[in-house]
Amino acid sequence: SVSQIEFGAQQVMLVREQAAKERLHPCFEKCLVLTILESKGLEFDDVFICNFFRDSKAKEEWRIVLSYLVSSDEAEGDVLKTRSEHEKKRGNRDVAGALRLLQFDPVKHQIMSYELKHLYTAITRSRI
Repeated sequence: SVSQIEFGAQQVMLVREQAAKERLHPCFEKCLVLTILESKGLEFDDVFICNFFRDSKAKEEWRIVLSYLVSSDEAEGDVLKTRSEHEKKRGNRDVAGALRLLQFDPVKHQIMSYELKHLYTAITRSRI
């Protein structure tokens, strides 16, 4: 049995698109659920962003953000290298591969402009 989740008028759950609303668990049926586009221009006390990365059209392209982080902070590069080696030793080649850095390509990574704008819109729906 799932207990009822209570949302007030100043809370919202944001999803990427209408189809994502339909995939939500029934326990969220009484919650205010909006797409990110529907929420544009609105503010809430509490904002929950649901499955943003899972529903993203960009998959491996998100690694470009990791690449930027590592290139701007040497300590992060060391952490990444250690983690990648650890995952390889454990036989988790998929995880190790996901930690591999990408070179930025303006054509290939064009989708990231859309993705980052979408993420920005979602996270700025919360009042300070």
